Amino acid sequence: RRYYSSPGAKHRHPYPIGYRASKTVFGLEWQMRIEDSEDGPVFHVESGDLNFSGPSPTAPWTDVCVRLKSQVGGTRISGPLYFGFSDFIVMEMIQKL
Repeated sequence: RRYYSSPGAKHRHPYPIGYRASKTVFGLEWQMRIEDSEDGPVFHVESGDLNFSGPSPTAPWTDVCVRLKSQVGGTRISGPLYFGFSDFIVMEMIQKL
C-alpha cells in the first residue's frame, strides 16, 4: 500500500512504509520509522526509553515537545519536516522507490 499526507495538507508527501531516519533534536539522537497497520501508517519516534507513535508524522513529534516542554518551551514542530519529507534529497530518493 502507498500512503500520502492528507489532501488538505499544504504539501503532499509520500509516506513509504519501512522508512527509517535519525535526527539529533533537543540534544538527543532520535530514531524514526514508519510501519504499516490495518488503519494506515504508524509513525514512530524513539530516543532511549522515550517512545512515541501516532497516525501522522506530527503526532509523535508533538508528544516529544509535550514530554520535553521544560527543555523546548513552546516549540511547535512540523512532523513532515522532522521526518525529512521536506528535504529535497529525501524527496528525490523517495520518488525513486
